Amino acid sequence: MAFNEFYKLIGEVTIPEEKREELNDYVLKLLDRSGVRKIKKVKIGDLDTEVAERVKRNNHGKVFFDYSIYENCVRGVSSYDTDTCALEVNESDFNEMGIAMVMVMTLLESYSVTPCYVARENKLIEINRYALMVEDLIGIRLRFPHRADIWTMYVFCKGCEEVEEIKGIDLIYKVPSDFEQINYAQFYNALVVEKDSILAEKIKEVIFDRGQIESAKYMDRCCILYSEFLSLEREKKDYGAFIQKLMLMSLEERTKLAEEHSDYGIVAELSRYLSPQVLVKCYSLVKGTDFWSEWKLIAANGFYVDSIDDMDESDEKEHGVFHFYQAIQRNDDDEALGEFGDRKLALSDEMNEEIAKWREKVRKELPDGLNSLDELKSIVEEIRNVWDARRMDAALFTELKGKPDSEGTKKALLLLKTMLDEGLWLFPELTKGQAKKWVLKRCRNEFDKQKLNALLGLLANKEKRMELLGF
Repeated sequence: MAFNEFYKLIGEVTIPEEKREELNDYVLKLLDRSGVRKIKKVKIGDLDTEVAERVKRNNHGKVFFDYSIYENCVRGVSSYDTDTCALEVNESDFNEMGIAMVMVMTLLESYSVTPCYVARENKLIEINRYALMVEDLIGIRLRFPHRADIWTMYVFCKGCEEVEEIKGIDLIYKVPSDFEQINYAQFYNALVVEKDSILAEKIKEVIFDRGQIESAKYMDRCCILYSEFLSLEREKKDYGAFIQKLMLMSLEERTKLAEEHSDYGIVAELSRYLSPQVLVKCYSLVKGTDFWSEWKLIAANGFYVDSIDDMDESDEKEHGVFHFYQAIQRNDDDEALGEFGDRKLALSDEMNEEIAKWREKVRKELPDGLNSLDELKSIVEEIRNVWDARRMDAALFTELKGKPDSEGTKKALLLLKTMLDEGLWLFPELTKGQAKKWVLKRCRNEFDKQKLNALLGLLANKEKRMELLGF
């Protein structure tokens, strides 16, 4: 699942059959609300033009898209397969479309039951803000168990050729802290694996007595274990086999073994407090071998997880907010007007004033003698060629073209025509076309285009249009 090798999902994505339809619905909703569309060729009169069609699955379960209403750029056709939950993206530009694609990858990572991670240029990215944007757009709170399990993430990175070398200290930043608690014990496991000298430097400070183990500090326990392994090594004991045996035991079994075993009782007792990673690290240090080689050998069949690595995840975590409009470098939801029906938008005061003006205009005026089809053709052409605004919504185009005599069509065209013709009266010596292309096109500011995009979005949403404009 590559985003042209710029952004991609690394690892195997496995979506359970019973979760696929739920995930597919969320992906489609996310694509729609992040402004992702499919360009459709249409014709009105002698004009060949383009409109933006909302994403949908075809008869073969594929969803195709190549356009973002916020980016207003036609790209190569990309796809999402609802049967396999595979995302294929053709272009790597990190603009509005790119942000939407990374959000979809974030969804897939969250739903996968096997470890997979969103990466950029072969480095795991921090996905906290992407998860917050997913929540902002479609209202679901994601979980990331494969990131919360720092050790699993660390082992994955160490064993995956696609991932660049990562240090244990960096792992803490890969956990989406607004969605998952950070397991500092696991984080410490990753750190201790990389510190070859820390035990040897500190062991001289530890005065050992078996009775000290229960009350000892964590690092002191590590040193006691290291010291015990040194003694067993000198005695030529096969303690590697014993460690492997410990890995498969429960806490209760290890506690009982600590009480009974004469040769390895101290090791068994320390396993009640120390993680498997620390046991293998101390073993590799004493043996002078590579930790990862020993880990694969000793912990190949699994390892105990009922010690300090346990963490209560039952409590929901309070978290922050990051809006999609912030990521696409907007100041508000103005251009999303009409894109949401179930949440309040953060609109600017200027946009609220414009909505009031539009509502008042369609209440007072209804144009007479308007040739709706000719006007629609002129509007569609001007939107694209003069204003360089977003493509008209395909369903809105079909409605306006199919019902040229309806009151709703005339009101919609009145609002669009009024906006496009604004300022013409200042240039009576020029034709309408000359004034728009030579002067007005260069005079339009960013908010003028945002107003037009907002109006196009509002007119395309029938429920929101009725609520705000009354038709």
